[in-house]
Parts: sequence; C-alpha cells; structure tokens
Amino acid sequence: MSWRVRPARISGGLAAALEKAVDIPSRIALLEHLREHYDHWGRAEPGNVSVEPYGYDERCDWDTHLICVNGHAALFAKGPMPFPLNEMCARGDHSFSWRSGLEPCRYCFAPPQKDKG
Repeated sequence: MSWRVRPARISGGLAAALEKAVDIPSRIALLEHLREHYDHWGRAEPGNVSVEPYGYDERCDWDTHLICVNGHAALFAKGPMPFPLNEMCARGDHSFSWRSGLEPCRYCFAPPQKDKG
C-alpha cells in the first residue's frame, strides 16, 4: 500500500502537479522524499513534519491532506496516510499506525511510544 503525493506549489497548476505525483510506500520514504525535494525549509525530521486534512478536491477526486515541513506547505496527499494502526502517539492524542514498530506517529511524526494501557 502506498500514498500518492504531489507538490503543493508548482508553476503550471494542478495539471503540472499531478504529472509530478509519486507514490510513497512508508513514513520513512516520505521523510526521504521531503529531504530530497524540500530541504529549503530545513531538514525534514519527525518533529517538524505535519499532516493535516485539507479538504476534498473535485478537480482530481482527492480527499486531500496537506503535508508541511516547518509549517510550510510541501505536498498534497491523496487521502490520509494509509499505513496500519494501533498505538498512541508520544503526545498521547493520536491513534496511529505502525509498520515496523520503529516509525513515528503518522500525524505529528512524534517518536514511537507504546500505549501503557
């Protein structure tokens, strides 16, 4: 399972952004993609990457989510992050997925912390 993402800002509008869309297979791959293409806002790290629902875009039929680095819009994603679920984020306010047990929260990218409950 992967996550389709496209640039949030690109000359040429939506058509150009959709041409540059890529599939991201994991949270780690997302960080690597952000580091490779969006390092001008600082190195993408678990603590400075956020994912927020953005709204439905009828032009491309996407339940769009916005991915930011240090508060700057980097990517739009098709749907919420699709990686499996079951623990609590270190901040304690997100249910989220694990792939290996070593990956950060899918919403705030906080480091893993097992639910003690």
